[in-house]
Amino acid sequence: KSRGTSSVQLLGIFSSQSALLGLLAALVGPFLAAGLALLLIRWFLPGAVAASGLSAREVAAVATPGLVVGPALVGAVLGVAVVALAALAAARRDVLAFRRELARPGRAPLWRRAYLDVGLALLCVVGYVELGQFGGTATRLALGAQANSPLLLLTPALLLLAGGLLLLRLIPLLAGGGARLASRGRGLVLVLALAQIARTPARYGRMALLLVLAVGLGLFALTFEASLGRNVHDRTTYAAGADLRLTVNPQVPAYQMGAYLSHLENMRGVQAATPLLRTSGSTSDNVGNLAVNMLGVDAPTFAGVADAVSWRADYAEQTLPNLMTQLQAHQGQPTTYIWAIVSDTLAQQLRLRVGYRFQLTVNDVPFGAPTFVVGAIVHDFPTLYPEGAPGGFIVLDLHDLQSVIATNSVSSLSGGFNEVWLRTASNGAQQQALTRDLNSEQYNLSLGSTVRLQDELRQAAANPTNGGMSGLLLIGALTALLLAVLGSLVQAVLAARQRTTQFAIFRTLGMAGGQVTRLLLAEQAAVYLFGLLGGTLLGLVLMSATWPYLTFSDSAVDPARVGVPPYVLVVNWPGVGLFYGALLAAFLLALLIAARYAATIGLGQALRLGED
Repeated sequence: KSRGTSSVQLLGIFSSQSALLGLLAALVGPFLAAGLALLLIRWFLPGAVAASGLSAREVAAVATPGLVVGPALVGAVLGVAVVALAALAAARRDVLAFRRELARPGRAPLWRRAYLDVGLALLCVVGYVELGQFGGTATRLALGAQANSPLLLLTPALLLLAGGLLLLRLIPLLAGGGARLASRGRGLVLVLALAQIARTPARYGRMALLLVLAVGLGLFALTFEASLGRNVHDRTTYAAGADLRLTVNPQVPAYQMGAYLSHLENMRGVQAATPLLRTSGSTSDNVGNLAVNMLGVDAPTFAGVADAVSWRADYAEQTLPNLMTQLQAHQGQPTTYIWAIVSDTLAQQLRLRVGYRFQLTVNDVPFGAPTFVVGAIVHDFPTLYPEGAPGGFIVLDLHDLQSVIATNSVSSLSGGFNEVWLRTASNGAQQQALTRDLNSEQYNLSLGSTVRLQDELRQAAANPTNGGMSGLLLIGALTALLLAVLGSLVQAVLAARQRTTQFAIFRTLGMAGGQVTRLLLAEQAAVYLFGLLGGTLLGLVLMSATWPYLTFSDSAVDPARVGVPPYVLVVNWPGVGLFYGALLAAFLLALLIAARYAATIGLGQALRLGED
């Protein structure tokens, strides 16, 4: 403008440049997206592709650039619009106004004056209130299409943006407070650095916002990816119960149980075996005649097979070995009632507490209703789902359940067992030998279905939903890391170049070259610290607020299994350590670049910069 260029011409120049860059991004972006999709499929979903029978050419035909041309064009147009608006605002200023703005901003930005950050935070509160009422997976399944809400997608993104803007509002306040504290000391550099940040927060806010968003998004992605893997594993082991679960059909009578188990335990690869009887019952008519799932377990051997595989500490207030010890201690004593482990659902339906007695009818007992006493109340139990039956579930000692059924049944074959859980060796050759032995004796052992934990885990790992989500989250964390690294390096160079005239004035006033360098480094280090701490805080808040509403599986077709076992939040400490290590290394490199530039610039050269 000092040379006579008009605002319209300046706007045309920058708009043309941004249009060329936007067109380049719109052309290249779809091909990068297709290539990235193919890499995701190849790295994270090789089992799914092999199982589908699709060739590489057929997979490539699906991931075509044409699928994302529309979003790429929208992104390019938005990018051009942002640059055009920024150029329009800058073109209205002359050189003098530009230099005054660099020294001290004339007014706060629009979003701060309009309290846009506070408004977004309030909108997030409204969104999470709605999610708290209708955001659960089970609720969404019950409501169907009526549960679809834009807030399910917008609320986490708005929380990230609102949190970043709120932290930007705090930066000048924190920097000003730090400058006042530093002024009590004898040093000058730290006081000037913090005062400069408090005086011109817009100059440092862009970098701080980038770091806050990148660190928050990266931490969220890494934590969600680790939680996804953990919960998929827990859900699979919960459904399997043991290393190998055999269903016996028809059930084996109780008097043959010893010989049957002894035969299984002598097979190659079998380390322990425990029998179970799975049946059902119902409550009395006066409480709704609700169906109840019943499971009889062999108390002396059950924990040794299932504890290390499918039990988790939060399933009950007691450990599984303690529950089985109590179950064994009360076996058959007294004979007037049966000691039982009941679910939260059954306890709520019948308003039970530990020590209360109640009655249930058993499907295999046509006469009478046995009396049970509540020995313990559990939240979950492997292979049993609290919502699988309206009345919940109950776990009994196998011998007690067999005795009740045999005493009150007219069939001599009733009261046996219909499942066997095995603990097997981890050796692959022994597992294959065991599989061959079971297949060869399938008829003699009356085997129905067979559930192998390793097969279930491999199938879960090959699931496109789980594998694809893990890949997307890891790439999201890597993208956030690259943005933070590139942003810190570019900002270090730009900050040093934009401050050359100010540094020259400091040198003229008598500040040593080392002090100028330390001043620049203190400013950059403060911005990095704000971004790192703010991003960490925002990432933790985002994950803690969002993860109860996230779906960690694709088993939503069975509402009774959604959320069982309860989802847990897991932190990927090695991944987080690498993420922060790479950030710190990038920050150190950026500081070295800025220090080298500040140390090499000459005083006379700096004073001539920007002169007409």
